[in-house]
Amino acid sequence: MKTEKIVPEFFLGKTGLIPLTDDAASYFFKWFGDLRIFNFMGDLTTFPFTMENAVKYANAHKKDTKFIVGKNNGEWAIIGYMGLFIRERHNIGIFRIAIGEASYLGGGHAKRAIMLTFEYGFEKLNLYSIHLSVSGSNLTAIKLYESSGFRYCGEYTGARLENGKRSSEILMEYTAEMYNAKKRKNMRNIKSLANYIFWLVGLREILPKEVIYSVEVKENLEPLVEIKETSKLKLEKSGFGHKVRKSVYEMLINSSENLADDFTIVIVEGHRSRERQKLMWNNQLEIVKKENPNLPIEEIERITRLSVAQPKGEFGGHQTGGAVDVALGDKNGNQLFLGTKVQEFNSKTAMNARGLEEKEKELRKILADAMEKGGFVNYPGEWWHYCYGDRMWAAYSRKKYCEYGIAE
Repeated sequence: MKTEKIVPEFFLGKTGLIPLTDDAASYFFKWFGDLRIFNFMGDLTTFPFTMENAVKYANAHKKDTKFIVGKNNGEWAIIGYMGLFIRERHNIGIFRIAIGEASYLGGGHAKRAIMLTFEYGFEKLNLYSIHLSVSGSNLTAIKLYESSGFRYCGEYTGARLENGKRSSEILMEYTAEMYNAKKRKNMRNIKSLANYIFWLVGLREILPKEVIYSVEVKENLEPLVEIKETSKLKLEKSGFGHKVRKSVYEMLINSSENLADDFTIVIVEGHRSRERQKLMWNNQLEIVKKENPNLPIEEIERITRLSVAQPKGEFGGHQTGGAVDVALGDKNGNQLFLGTKVQEFNSKTAMNARGLEEKEKELRKILADAMEKGGFVNYPGEWWHYCYGDRMWAAYSRKKYCEYGIAE
């Protein structure tokens, strides 16, 4: 076997791909002579595998097979192979892989080679999908493929004969749609990380939602209680939810006492049921659809999420009983105008929005000072939204976990 310097065509970390070399047959002769590999090769019929067989195999697969190379002590070495056999009529690829050098097993090379194959197949060849078949008894390979993103799509019962025993042939696939969806998710994660860094250094006010949703919940089972009016704490009569967690209620009373005699805190909404959250989401979604009839649904949902938490999968602060939407009122509880109405979304919605009148800025600061002295955290995207104990509170307070999950 030759020892010429290897330069990978594609590489990911310590794993790369190169075309088959002139001495490829010698590698196949070695690897296919190993029962560990031969037993799971469905199209190899002769054992022991001869050099003549190896030469035929190498010549037949020069166009559709690449060597996998691994880096060790700064040098690349040939350690296995991957095949991507293209069915041009259907624009799909049939995939196979083996790490032939046992000393390189367990180092993540197979998974990285699969990732490189996906990139090559979908970015360069523009394939519709990549398929593979694997012995049902090869549990290690099945686990590898599943962790790499392949999904089960069928099987041939008893189609393989291995060491005198029958096993199923498992069929799996990975599509361009799946690849592109993961690529978009990765791009969002990169953007999210960048925005988080900008927030940490003070160049951004709003945290990415991924950071908020990642906060661990350690529910303390504190009950919801009904908010009762005081001389300084008023309820919006048309409001929907006037329940909050017990500690939040006590903090609201304390916050209201921080205000001068001319002002009150008006509670517009506290705890919000899942049903109301779904209703708000659906209503806003329809508004965005009407305003943007030509946008795809993914973009419509993204725009909707800017103003309303999507009820699918995750939950917002209002569902925990730890978030409140509040207004600043006069001494009689009449809401003062702070640039927008509560839950009105426009260019003045954010706490530090541009274009605010000086009086609006002053009133927002009065409300913010009172709420923050009471222990609340403001969501910078909405001047009226304050929270305690939920994931948003924890994220903006740089805490590792929060105390409130969904409350019913």
